[in-house]
Amino acid sequence: MNHTPLSKSLRDLTAEDIKALQTDAVPEGYRIEYKSAFPSRDKLANSIASFANSSGGWYFVGIRADRPTNAPTDFPGIRLGDLPDPVSTFRETVKALVSPIPSFEVRLLQIDSDRHVLAVHIPEGDDTPYYTRDGKIYRRVADSSDPLPENDRHAIDRLVDKGRAANLTFEDFCNDPRILAHNDEPWLSVFLKPALPPPERPDDWISSQHVASARSEFSSQTQVPFTSGVAYFDANIPFHTAVLGHDALILRHQPKNDLVTPNLEIELFHDGRCRLFVPIISRPAWTSANIGSIVSLKTRNVIATRYTSPSFGRLSFFDVRDLWFVLGLLVTSYETHLRVSSGVKEADAVPFRWRFQLRRVANTVAFVDDDSWADFASESNLPVIQHDVITVPEPHAYQRPLIATEDIPLWGQLATRICVSLGLPLEVLASFRRSQPPRDA
Repeated sequence: MNHTPLSKSLRDLTAEDIKALQTDAVPEGYRIEYKSAFPSRDKLANSIASFANSSGGWYFVGIRADRPTNAPTDFPGIRLGDLPDPVSTFRETVKALVSPIPSFEVRLLQIDSDRHVLAVHIPEGDDTPYYTRDGKIYRRVADSSDPLPENDRHAIDRLVDKGRAANLTFEDFCNDPRILAHNDEPWLSVFLKPALPPPERPDDWISSQHVASARSEFSSQTQVPFTSGVAYFDANIPFHTAVLGHDALILRHQPKNDLVTPNLEIELFHDGRCRLFVPIISRPAWTSANIGSIVSLKTRNVIATRYTSPSFGRLSFFDVRDLWFVLGLLVTSYETHLRVSSGVKEADAVPFRWRFQLRRVANTVAFVDDDSWADFASESNLPVIQHDVITVPEPHAYQRPLIATEDIPLWGQLATRICVSLGLPLEVLASFRRSQPPRDA
């Protein structure tokens, strides 16, 4: 249950709502915890893990509670002169000391000219149990405001079973039986599930306004970041079709003159889940007639002089940058859509369950028109893909959730894993920073 003691979501919270906690004598307990000042890193982690392992709740820093009643008495607050960036301090502490990283939303609210209160909402977690760095599992207990380590084996087993059930649900979500390709063309499928609380107004999902808004969001010009504050490129992909499915909104890049051939598709679900289906545009092996289109002279020379056997002609090539740029556009637009629909902010820690699958990729070569690729192909031979299907992570294997960071956005983390699975080393991936989007991106 998404318990809100102030009958508001975190995004709508104001300083007056914080002060009302004292006026209304809202006590801390099973779902609420007050701290007059920032606690130690370990105590903070214990509290956040305990909420994620229980029914979720609220955590406030800068509110002093009366011990007998547990109700707020005053607001010593956080002074930014003493702690310049409390949001980052909180976020980095949880990410470093709780595993797996739980979902949370965090806001800093100004109480007066020099005092702030940090308000955090932690939803009930799916990836239970959540451990702290001391290896313990903390839970909320009755009306106590202090987290306690869980020692009951039956309770721990229930948490483990809950986490397994969530994993199986995601496995079912990824087990998509449809084949969207014609003529044996390769495809990339990406599956994402954010750890977010249930939507507040699920009926809005089926409104025509929401359908039109989502289509507009994903079709608009998008600035794709390489790192925090550093833009990589600006582009857009028009989505011509937006329809409601059984439980998803489906967006398709489907030109009007071709309504049959499967094309780029996104499926958005009301709880934030997403499926991406991306066609991989491959081309025949390079020949003397078309090798001149390769920009990198070193790459052109390597292919012309080293790969002349008859078997070379049975290979097909695809430019990995095409995947890189399309994935950047789609995932960045998806994150924007999540922020608009759920109110989650960029500073909030949102763990994503993830999986990708490459289909029909046997006897293809992941190609990059860059000197670094030529060096790699010259030293290590062509990175010919031998398997027809590549799935990462494999079904039922442990997967660490992905969380966007200032150094690597979500799309970059996915793209890196995809490229490595295609046999490309990190040196080749580094060349993408120098690359510009394809002309048709």
